[in-house]
Amino acid sequence: MKLSLVIDGPLLEPLNIDADTPLEITTNGEALIITPVRDKKRRQDFEAALEKADRQYGRMLKNLAGWIAGLVSLTLARVIEIHRDQMCRCGGSPGTRDLDLLKPALTTPRAGMGGQYIKGSGLRKRPRGAR
Repeated sequence: MKLSLVIDGPLLEPLNIDADTPLEITTNGEALIITPVRDKKRRQDFEAALEKADRQYGRMLKNLAGWIAGLVSLTLARVIEIHRDQMCRCGGSPGTRDLDLLKPALTTPRAGMGGQYIKGSGLRKRPRGAR
């Protein structure tokens, strides 16, 4: 079985595709992916550089990602300690205005289920009592 596909100009122009541009058609198992074939040597060079960077720095970058993820999990005691330190350095009012508003902000990033962190939906909810 053979099928033809017509793609309108407005879709092709931003990709710099014309009638002479070779196209590669692949699938991810659910959709067809049509991409213009660019300079294969350039693509191979890029992939080789990416593999080299992964060999040289992959372990360090994974460790850094783990370290950064650990920074997100601040405890209430640590936040209060950081606040005190900043007040000593920069001045300002001592203490916190409302610990009940601070606590949910600290626990939300650690919320999860089944060992998986729950990522936000993009909607932000205000804590109870906030204006």
